[in-house]
Formats: sequence, structure tokens, C-alpha cells
Amino acid sequence: MAFLKKSFPDTGYAGQVVDIPRSNYRLSVIDRLKKMTDEEGDPFLNIFSNRSIYLISLFSYEKKQSLVANLPLRDMPLLKKRTDCAEEAIFRAVNFQGETCSQPVGDRAANSVPAAFTPLKMGKLAGKLPGDLLLEAQRSGKAAEMVEALKQQADFLRGRLKKYSRNQEQIDAIEEALGYFDLGCLEDYKPKEGERDRQQA
Repeated sequence: MAFLKKSFPDTGYAGQVVDIPRSNYRLSVIDRLKKMTDEEGDPFLNIFSNRSIYLISLFSYEKKQSLVANLPLRDMPLLKKRTDCAEEAIFRAVNFQGETCSQPVGDRAANSVPAAFTPLKMGKLAGKLPGDLLLEAQRSGKAAEMVEALKQQADFLRGRLKKYSRNQEQIDAIEEALGYFDLGCLEDYKPKEGERDRQQA
């Protein structure tokens, strides 16, 4: 919010975060932030109520109409995560294209496979890829069960980390798969079959 107010300081009134006039449109963002009450939750742990929103309005001078949207404050961390996820995906794609002319095929393929799509090596899920397991479970309507199974596998590996330090690689693979799945972008990171075959070879 400080950045927005610094970049667009001429807001009209209290609560107006930003106001951007253009020739055909006017974009404004107004905060509707409310303090947490005892009835809603613990005000000592949560400053803002779940009813807190940012009110976004896009006014068309030509149509004399406004489009209005409510952005809940609680959704903003997820929006940031999704933006970071998209940024990383774009970076991977651009970086991979830049490497195609200078890097050997084997190295390039290995670097292009995310940890989420590398095989697990212990337990009942040995030999399976956490990313594939989640995507298949999602298609069959059993995503919640698979998420829990992968979390249990990660806990199992974490409990033996002192003795088997390479368990960390499998923990990272599971956590990356769960993270991308939670953000809704796991499918975007799934490598093509040719890339996976070369990496496993």
C-alpha cells in the first residue's frame, strides 16, 4: 500500500488507495478494511476481519458505467504466490530456450525436470513421481487422500533425515509438488515425455 500511495499520491479521500484516470477509463481502488472482533476470531492474532476487502472500480467514460469487484484481503497472499509461480514458469521457459543452442541435450533435459517430477525412492510410493500422483488423483477425485499420503511420506522421510541425509531430495520433491498443486500450476511444470525419458536415462 505504501508503494501505491507513493506512486499515486493524489488520492481523493481517506480509504482511497489509488486513483488512475485515463482518456477512456478511470481505475480506482478503495480499502474497506475492518478490525477483527471477538465474535469473528482472536483480535490479538488477527488484525483485520475476514470481511476486509479492497473495492476495485473501473469506470468507462464512454459507456457511463462501472465494473466493480471485491478483492478479499485474505486472497492477496495467494495472488502473490500465483504471481511468483507464473514468474518462475516464465523464467524457466525463457531460460530453457536460451540454453538450447549452447547446452548438451542430456544436461538440458536434466535441468528442465522439476523436483516434483522426480521418482521417490522409499516407502510404498517408491518409484512414483509425486507430481504425477497428485495430477492422477485430481482426475479421479481423490486429491485430498493423495495430499495426505504425500504429507505422511514426507514426515516419514523427515524422521530419518539424520541417518539418511539424501532423504532431503525426496522431501523437496514432495513439498514442491504439493506447493505447485496448491497454487494450481502443477500441470504447467510437468515435463514432456521425451524430456523425462532422457532425464531418467
